[in-house]
Amino acid sequence: NITPPSHGPWRQQEKRDSWLLMRDADTDNKQLSSSTCYDLAIIGRGLIGSAASRHAAKLLRGRSGGHAGKIVLIGPSEPDTAACADGCAAGSANHPKVYGAHYDEGRITRRTDPDPIWAELASRSVRRYGEIREDATTRCTAKQATKSMCTTTGTTSATSSVPSDDDAASLDFFVECGHLAVGPENSETIQRRKQTAASMGIVDCASLDENCLRDAFPYLHFPAGCVGLHEPRESGYISARRLVAAQTTAAQNMGVTVIDAVASQVERSSPDMDNKDDGKGVFTITTEPLIDCNCAGCVKVGIGKRRRIRAKKVLVAAGAFCNARPLLPVKLDLTPIKTQTVHFVLSDEDVDRLEGMPSIIFKDESMWSYLLPPIEYQDKTVRLKLGGAR
Repeated sequence: NITPPSHGPWRQQEKRDSWLLMRDADTDNKQLSSSTCYDLAIIGRGLIGSAASRHAAKLLRGRSGGHAGKIVLIGPSEPDTAACADGCAAGSANHPKVYGAHYDEGRITRRTDPDPIWAELASRSVRRYGEIREDATTRCTAKQATKSMCTTTGTTSATSSVPSDDDAASLDFFVECGHLAVGPENSETIQRRKQTAASMGIVDCASLDENCLRDAFPYLHFPAGCVGLHEPRESGYISARRLVAAQTTAAQNMGVTVIDAVASQVERSSPDMDNKDDGKGVFTITTEPLIDCNCAGCVKVGIGKRRRIRAKKVLVAAGAFCNARPLLPVKLDLTPIKTQTVHFVLSDEDVDRLEGMPSIIFKDESMWSYLLPPIEYQDKTVRLKLGGAR
């Protein structure tokens, strides 16, 4: 059993994260030496990378009769900027250099949309939530554990990569509170949503005129002439943090190795450099320290070490950070943009008043906005999150 430090990058901010953080603190370099050559390395431990690792493990298991092959998922945990592992001041200024887009508790999920393709893909995603959770809570058998590594850095315990029964609720990333779309009565967005709902057979989607909208949600106020489309089931919001944790845990249960580090470079070797590249060459991924600190505490837990990881194939799922390091042979045509959200911290009275509130998207000719219902965040405050643009 690994006991993580009480502070620093693996500080237990939440009980629901403790089992994942304990795995990330293990720094047994025997399984991470350059002699290991993975079948697939996935760079990026966010919403896309974690999902890709689970799907890749399932795909390889299906092709190889139950064995997932050697897959490694590389990416940093959410940074803790309070202090480094030895209590020095480095953590405040030298937290990991990338900050993932999934460090949030509320993302809208719903089945209806003006775009029928988007709506169909969204519906498929919602239907897969139960499968993700089942994969995350299914423990490795002893036979599976001997075939592949089920923890972050190679410990062969058959159950250590799965949360205890008390922590299983941490994998409940979906809150089915319903979704409400609002706009002018004859607007394109409302009419097209109704059309996609009808074509997909979503029969429990209710149309609300201006009066019904006011009666159903008296705490909401919209411009005159607005109507709503309310879908009470299979919609609401997800916790992005918990979804990433569930996807990662599911992948680990199928033998994927997780390395808590920032990938800084990907290089391809020439064929025939050794006997393990099948004449096609292999990729070498270099990782950089999680923080730039050489104090005894940071070095001890491995956050100041660079690693070289070898793999036959590499999937880069770093999102906006794909161009931040030399990970790809060419620069992608990406233009980073800034968006803004506003969080309103609620009183207990407001939380009670807004009980049963759905996630909301409003759109008219001049603007669109979205609003999440009251959600408890990591600091124990309950907030409404507002976003949008003109």
